[in-house]
Amino acid sequence: MKQIRYISTAVAILFLAAAPLWSAESDDVMAQLDSADPAVQVRAIRSIGASKTSAASSKLLDLMENSSNTEVQASAAAALGAIGESENVLEALIRVAGKAESSRVRYASMLALANLRSDENAEQVDAVIGANTGDGMDALVRDLAQKLQTRFAK
Repeated sequence: MKQIRYISTAVAILFLAAAPLWSAESDDVMAQLDSADPAVQVRAIRSIGASKTSAASSKLLDLMENSSNTEVQASAAAALGAIGESENVLEALIRVAGKAESSRVRYASMLALANLRSDENAEQVDAVIGANTGDGMDALVRDLAQKLQTRFAK
């Protein structure tokens, strides 16, 4: 069952590369981030991530750290990774990748961190990734962390 959840997270991340279904600049899309329906929020988050609308970063940060829905949190992490780096985004992703109870959210935030990794933040990002390689971690999170370590060691 966990593999299905991770596959759906990976599909959500891949969806970010697709063309948005509607313009993320639209007030309607931004308003959908406040919907009570997590499915509506996820669609809006994916659209914003696909269009790399940085104006929504603060709202995405809030959803990633405070939503009670793990799909909303994971989608927000993926969108933030697609939008790009800012100091607040990097710090929040590091926090979430290090403490999230949901393996799905950890997985998405580690992928986002990998996307944002640069010479300036490599030490911080690598430390968080390394902390997710322990035996107590979910197998898929641990596998991703080990693969990212191998990738970045080259």
